[in-house]
Amino acid sequence: MVKAGSKEEIEKIWAKGAAAASAITKGNFDYKAHDPSYELGTDGGQIQNSNSVAYTVAKAMGLAADADRVLQEQNESRRFSGWNRDLLDPKYKRYVAPPPFPVRDAP
Repeated sequence: MVKAGSKEEIEKIWAKGAAAASAITKGNFDYKAHDPSYELGTDGGQIQNSNSVAYTVAKAMGLAADADRVLQEQNESRRFSGWNRDLLDPKYKRYVAPPPFPVRDAP
């Protein structure tokens, strides 16, 4: 469990999460499912994915530290590439997908 509280407290927390999710959607991010550098023990390089969204929403809800604790207790933190990336932090350097490689049929 990450958080418990009264119905009113939980509704306030969920409202913060919904606002963050809406801001993320409006941000029109490019997502990268996985970064091979993460397997080499780095922080995943420049990547944002569903784990980044979950972290950002959890942070907006004031639950990021609790979510971190749950992942660490279950020895799962290294499985979550893109975690600890706050997509709404103005200093965050966004991943931008490269342009599609043009494919042309041979004559």
